[in-house]
Amino acid sequence: MTEAGVVARTSAGYTGNPEKRALAPRAETAVSIDIIYVDIDLRCLLELTYQRGRHLGWVPRLTMSTTQPMIKSRQTEKEINGIRTQVVCTEFGDHIFVVLTQYGKIGTLVLVTPDSKSSDVSTPMFSTKVLMGKDEPLTHVCAKNLATPVSQEAGNRPVLLGLALKDSSIEAVKLMRDLIKSCQVW
Repeated sequence: MTEAGVVARTSAGYTGNPEKRALAPRAETAVSIDIIYVDIDLRCLLELTYQRGRHLGWVPRLTMSTTQPMIKSRQTEKEINGIRTQVVCTEFGDHIFVVLTQYGKIGTLVLVTPDSKSSDVSTPMFSTKVLMGKDEPLTHVCAKNLATPVSQEAGNRPVLLGLALKDSSIEAVKLMRDLIKSCQVW
């Protein structure tokens, strides 16, 4: 089961206490719908149910929306200064999650957020906070340089950035910024 997974059971012949439903005769249950996975973007439909020609009423029927995926994600890799560099960009409702790695691991997690105290709304100041991993000045500099364009293009949403870099030179960071832009999901 996935993170958004829910197990639900609807019985058309009985609505009430789940413990008592087990005692209800099975012959009276007209429809039983088991849902193993429920998308967050649900549409609720009503299904008219009958048993032996007798109208039992309307039963909610849950269906998954197939119009848009729940989470948009893209990934790519490229060799930068002789080092294989991988990037995965994932868009969530309120954050953008970017993993940039040259080790094949998530590495240091840095949250880059636009400051609401900035006087100019079009070009906000950004603050960085290391959530997990090495809290070094170079980590903050790389995170701001890599995540600022992402946040600005995504409507100033916060960016959660996973960094695991062997080469953090200026030229490499510029190439990594272009690599992140090639995986744009926002």
